Amino acid sequence: MKFRLLFLLLCIALFTDLTSCRPSPRTITQVSGKTAYQGMGMENALITVYRQEPSGWQKQTETNSGYHGSFRFSVPEGTYRLVARTEVRMGTKRIPVEGTVNNLRIQGPGGRIDRVVITLQASP
Repeated sequence: MKFRLLFLLLCIALFTDLTSCRPSPRTITQVSGKTAYQGMGMENALITVYRQEPSGWQKQTETNSGYHGSFRFSVPEGTYRLVARTEVRMGTKRIPVEGTVNNLRIQGPGGRIDRVVITLQASP
């Protein structure tokens, strides 16, 4: 009886893992870095992460930069484009700034990519 119950639980666990919509933690890579404008970390920049698909760049996730411009997100294997946008105050003016990292390649099962820097510049 115990063997049957154990076998049934293992089958359910296997089936649930195979039909999950989310990638398993073993296939996700942690990406971290910072947003910077003129060498200074920029807090509260909106970072949009796009994944290259056969149909073009598809939005994967968004996050905001935190303390000293730091950010972190998790994605599966693929090629990514990161776009960061925020504003810089110059006296009473607010100047929009943005930066892009193109073709960030995530390979292999899991791991970490650290020290990605998105350099922000004044938007045209």
